[in-house]
Amino acid sequence: MEGACMKRGLALMALILALALLLPVPPSAIYAKASSSQALGDVLTYEVAFQEPEVLELAEGSLIEVSGCIQTLIPGLPIIPAKTAVIVLPPGKELLNVSVQALDGRELPGTYELLVAPQPRMLGLGPGAGGHARPTALDVFPEHPYHVGKGVKVWRGYRLLPLTLFPIQYDAYEGRVTFYRRFLITLSLADGGTYGHARPSPAVLRALRELAINPEVLGEYQVEASSEKGYLIITRPLFSSVANQLGSLLLDEGYTVHIEYVDDIVADYTGSDIPEKIRNCIKDYYNSYSYEDLYVLLLGDADPDDATSGYELDKDWEVPTRYIYNPDPDNGYDNAYTGLPNDLTPSDFYYAGLDGTWDDDGDGYYGEGPSYSSAGVDEADWLAEVWVGRLPVRTVEQASLYVAKLDAYLDSLRNRDKPMLLLGAHLFDTDPSYYTDGAWACDKSATFYPPEVVKRRLYENEGNLTYANVVDEINTQDPEFVCSASHGSIGGLWLYWTSETFADTSTPSYVANTGFIWYAMACLSGAFDVDEDTKGACFSEAMIRDDDGSSVAHIGATRVSWGYVSNWFLNGLCGMHTWLFWYSLSRSGPEGPGKALYIANAYYYIIWQANIEQYEYDRKVLLAQMLCGNPALPAARGTATYNGPQDVRIGDEGVVEGWNLATSSAVSIYLERFHWDTYEHERILAGEGYTDIDGYLYATFEVPEAVEPGAWYDIMVADDRGNYIYAGSVHIQECQLILKPDRGHGNFVVNATGLGFSPNASVGLYLLNIHLANFTTDDTGRFTGFFIVPSVNPGSYEVRAVDEDGHEATRALYVLDATPLNVLIDVGSLHFRGELVEFYILTLHNGTRVDADITRALLYKGDHVYADLMGSLEHIARGLFRATYTIPANAPMGTYVLLVEAHYKSGLVDARGASLKSFLVSSVLHSWNATLSEIRSNVATLITDMGEVKMSLSELREMLESVNATLEAVKGDVAVIKANTSTILAKLDVLNATLVTLIEDSKGEVLASIETAVGTLRADLGTVLELLDAIKSTLEGIAEDVSAIRVAIEGWTGSTALVAGKALLILTTSELEEGPDVLEGAMIRLLISGPPGTEGQLVVVLQKAILRAIGASISDVVMLLDMELLEFTWSDKGTYYVLRASYLHSAHELLIHLRGRLDDDGDGLANWEELVRGLDPRNPDTDGDLWPDAVDPCPKDPTMPNGPAGAAVGVALAVLVAVFIRRRTGH
Repeated sequence: MEGACMKRGLALMALILALALLLPVPPSAIYAKASSSQALGDVLTYEVAFQEPEVLELAEGSLIEVSGCIQTLIPGLPIIPAKTAVIVLPPGKELLNVSVQALDGRELPGTYELLVAPQPRMLGLGPGAGGHARPTALDVFPEHPYHVGKGVKVWRGYRLLPLTLFPIQYDAYEGRVTFYRRFLITLSLADGGTYGHARPSPAVLRALRELAINPEVLGEYQVEASSEKGYLIITRPLFSSVANQLGSLLLDEGYTVHIEYVDDIVADYTGSDIPEKIRNCIKDYYNSYSYEDLYVLLLGDADPDDATSGYELDKDWEVPTRYIYNPDPDNGYDNAYTGLPNDLTPSDFYYAGLDGTWDDDGDGYYGEGPSYSSAGVDEADWLAEVWVGRLPVRTVEQASLYVAKLDAYLDSLRNRDKPMLLLGAHLFDTDPSYYTDGAWACDKSATFYPPEVVKRRLYENEGNLTYANVVDEINTQDPEFVCSASHGSIGGLWLYWTSETFADTSTPSYVANTGFIWYAMACLSGAFDVDEDTKGACFSEAMIRDDDGSSVAHIGATRVSWGYVSNWFLNGLCGMHTWLFWYSLSRSGPEGPGKALYIANAYYYIIWQANIEQYEYDRKVLLAQMLCGNPALPAARGTATYNGPQDVRIGDEGVVEGWNLATSSAVSIYLERFHWDTYEHERILAGEGYTDIDGYLYATFEVPEAVEPGAWYDIMVADDRGNYIYAGSVHIQECQLILKPDRGHGNFVVNATGLGFSPNASVGLYLLNIHLANFTTDDTGRFTGFFIVPSVNPGSYEVRAVDEDGHEATRALYVLDATPLNVLIDVGSLHFRGELVEFYILTLHNGTRVDADITRALLYKGDHVYADLMGSLEHIARGLFRATYTIPANAPMGTYVLLVEAHYKSGLVDARGASLKSFLVSSVLHSWNATLSEIRSNVATLITDMGEVKMSLSELREMLESVNATLEAVKGDVAVIKANTSTILAKLDVLNATLVTLIEDSKGEVLASIETAVGTLRADLGTVLELLDAIKSTLEGIAEDVSAIRVAIEGWTGSTALVAGKALLILTTSELEEGPDVLEGAMIRLLISGPPGTEGQLVVVLQKAILRAIGASISDVVMLLDMELLEFTWSDKGTYYVLRASYLHSAHELLIHLRGRLDDDGDGLANWEELVRGLDPRNPDTDGDLWPDAVDPCPKDPTMPNGPAGAAVGVALAVLVAVFIRRRTGH
């Protein structure tokens, strides 16, 4: 492009402007916005207070730390604490000005020589400047202890003002340090702002809540609420079939899909060039639909010619990227490696940030920083509205293979393990054994995932980061995530000490896996815009285009990348961006790497907005790290929701519900928080649960004491497959009062703990108007102590803690009603050996039946426990319970006592009670006039003079056998059973009698031996015949039913065959003599037979997944009976087909060819035709005589046709046929 030299001529101005943010400004208005309104508007003030600084004396100099602050890294200037944040402007208001006052300043004792920020270095160019050299540009740094960003920024409708506070000021020449404890920020506002509506997504709100000084203002915006998610595919007509195929897949994932062709966009939208028209199209969709999230996929590769000759649609596969003016001091490396202009960074970020034009000064150079834009503004929009990815393919085949890989990935995601592979190389000169650089970035990234995501480490310093080991890990462990930090080139990733690759564009040839998300921190590895004819595909493209695994989403740098050296590596530039991405992805889970990438960019911008506005290497890190692949690719399956209030206290319980998680899985619930001052991640296990067979979760958690008052925590759910889901967020109340126990009877002792109060302050505790105790807090605002609850009536009371500065916390205390529980027992007065006894228990509180917990039900005989009845206890009505017990046949006679204890706890009631009852046990059944009236399950019921008696059948059998029982007569429907000492009557329908044998007694009478439900009885033959007549008709009916069932099910044979790892079911009325056998992966062979002349039937249940796996459809299936076509019908059942065929019985060979109508070798003959003719369906010339099978008159004879003339004609004809076939198949 023209004018690059002129742009470089502004380098000196850029250096001056790099310090301009620190120059003095009027304290009452360091930021001003012109306004025609003279009316006095609203005034908002915010106070930010800092804790005392801590000075660390290091070998290289002093480092000052202040809680809540990061360390500035402005190259060549002192490293000091800074709080970077944004102020959320109220909706409907214009900002007139903002003033910041630094208050309570005091000089720290002594003098200091502060560490100086290092110079950034391109990865691999050796250690950079750093150490303790004194700066020469300024006497005092910073000259003013605050900085306000250039202009109001808009993020999805929220209006934000970037702000940096410096609680430390350093006089470099004198070595003096001034500390400011408080800052007062005053906003002057006026009515008339055009912004009042916001388009939030949970990720955006979470980021603003974490980094805004006044997150409460977020709730004042009107929200255009929608839970729908949109997906816009921008592509070329060449890929129309693939775009539709992908769109169908995304519809199944729940997206509303739109497809736009660049050719139509160019015709329908305005803009100075093609990228601007594409961006205007994306803005149109974003503004026209109120999607919670809009994902954009650029389906097509970038054309390198666009960087030098302007944007033209001169290739049918190209979807242009935007070249951003980004003159970082890379010494020409970009041009040297890519062959493209050195100061132009290809970036699809242009399509994600939709505010402004990215060309405020209209000079045709997009995304300029304030140092290069003649408008004096940052032309880039760093806060993305949509989430963009690119599928850099050039052929329909490449695109189709990716969609197939994506389909397989999505299909297996829910229940697959999700390990994380960490690949860390050295980046700068250090001891080879020193744990540094790449390993740091990987380990930092891994902290954002819980133990359920297994980490696998290959590090250069450990000697195990090799090409072979990387391939082996991918093939054997099938990682879900890959994080690499190393040097890179267009073709791969490099080790530092040996200059060997550990992954490159050949890696896809050696791996086969399900697919993963790979973030590669490495120069140039994502340069998707290079000339592939001379440079080859870049590493990102090679991994994305692999058809059997590798990356499904891949983030890599399109140009060289920048980093800080040694201990500052993770505090900025590519080192920080790496872990910011993984932090964002861990929160995004099912929402994809596109959102994670651009949320990470927003975090980086908010934290380092001053650097972003001034330094091109910071800008380049964000512009160059681009996503290849599906931006909405889920990294986990499932959803989870926290059901409860946002403001919680320690000890509160919450409920989490989850859906579509891993099935039958253990689940952990974590409270997590990232500390933006120390960059440390906090994870606390708060609860556990299990999913059911459908993946549904209902679990509770408790807010633990380990949380920090006043902080926000994310609620994260992790199942044992590594699905890691954000469920919501809770805010821990600033001041906390914890009471243990928080309930009791009468004058009980309570331990009190207070958190978040003023340090070293007196705190009073009160209940009603009663002063309970006084405590003194420590340096952290914490106190502990105890008090005794005064005499009060049962009820719920509020205990209030107030310190001398007015900070207050409350907690409920419950004084319980301890009125005893009334327990009534009914056991009867007399029971017998072998009797099945029912005892009844009734629980009442204050005269009302209540469902108490029976804690003990023991049967005593004398002074010892004879039986524990808890296992037989059942609840039958409110307050009413039943315990069943069979008195053993050998139980001692005498008095027994049943003891019952119960506990009732509900609301403010905590009552206990106990009771006991006694009864007598007698020996045998005699003189009862007993009748056996019913047998149900294993229980016999007898009616006696004393009432109803229940006995177990086993006990009744034992008793009858012991008294020589005989079936004496049948009177109506009652059998008379005679015993030695008594008579028992039994209803016939309960005896369930079976004739065992006929025997002759000592008198010569023929008796029947009958097995019954109550034992073996004897009876005369006439009595037996009466019994048989009574049940004959019932038996005949049963026999008829059994016969009908047998006829219905006999005669069918079933078997299964495994094709592509999935079962295919075959049912036939024929005899299955042999098979089913699977041949060549797509044919099933059976040998069948049956009675000649009869009809045989065949049913095949064919899963659609089988056809997809072998690349076939239902129309490709052929059945052959003895090598002749067999007609069949089929019906579509959703996920499978049912195929039916009939034939005349004989001995047959039956073949089912699932790819029968396809032509695998491209010779013009279908696979089934070649099979019937005895040809090789995988060889277009079976006999090798240069005549294709389709035209060879003797396709199995290499000598026919023969002769020179025949051969010449054969060669020519073969070439013509080959050309025809090649054109027909699209190769």
